[in-house]
Order: sequence, then C-alpha cells, then structure tokens
Amino acid sequence: MAESYQAQLQRAWAGEVQGEAFFAALAEQTTDREWQQKWHTLAELERRTGAALEPIVEAGQDTRLETGPAVAAARELAAEPMPQGLASLVTVIDSAVDAYNTLRDTGPDAHKVELDILARHEIALQTFIRRELAGQPADSLEEVDELLQELRSLQQPE
Repeated sequence: MAESYQAQLQRAWAGEVQGEAFFAALAEQTTDREWQQKWHTLAELERRTGAALEPIVEAGQDTRLETGPAVAAARELAAEPMPQGLASLVTVIDSAVDAYNTLRDTGPDAHKVELDILARHEIALQTFIRRELAGQPADSLEEVDELLQELRSLQQPE
C-alpha cells in the first residue's frame, strides 16, 4: 500500500527534526572551528526547513520525536575524518532528494512553496557534500547559505 501524502509529509518533517539533532550533535563532537560552523549552519537549515513544513503537517500529528538515534549516528560520523566521513551520507541524501522532488511534484498546489523549500534544502545538502568530497570546501555552503538567507527573510527571527 502506498504511503499517504500526509504520512510522507509527516516523515519529511520528522526527518528535519532528526537532521537538526544530527548536525547539532556533529557540531558538539568536533573541536575544528570550521566544521563546527558548517555543522551549525546545516542544523539551522534543517530547523528552518522543518519550521516551513509545520503549517502544512496535519494538525494532531505526534510532534514528539526521539532524537537519540540521530545523535548516536552523529557520534559515529564524528569519529571519521572529514570530509571523507561525508561519503557515508551520499546514499541517504540522494534518496531523500528523489523522495522530496517527487513529493514536491505530486503534492497539492496549496503546498508548493513549502514542498519546494523541502526539495531545495535537500539539494543544497547534496551539493554541500559533493563539494566537500571533491575538495571544494570554500564554496561548499554556497547553496545552503542562499536558501538560509531566503528562509530567514520568510520566517520570524529566532
């Protein structure tokens, strides 16, 4: 049986909550200031993307999530040298890009703005990882920063 639109949306929102916990934990695990900044930036992207989805996630959905698994995964990744450790995320991110593009393309027109943000944020993460793995750290956050600037202008200041 195919997963309902609301179930897909709930899973996507939960992924943003988990992603924020994951990247925040990575920032806490490293002593490298450059990587701390990158992880904090990615955590903010996840937080703001999740916030953009909240208005369209069906009321009454369980919003309590256990983030322990995300934190544990971050501890494992933090033990690996960067950026090589990012290679373990490629398959997960590529799969999410496909899923979120499909959700955007098939979701209701009333949710297109939010679903576009969801898809674009995952593409920005994908670009970050690919640039880091290709030895291009100077511009790895370019797409992330552009989307964050847009999200900051749309959302209330924190």
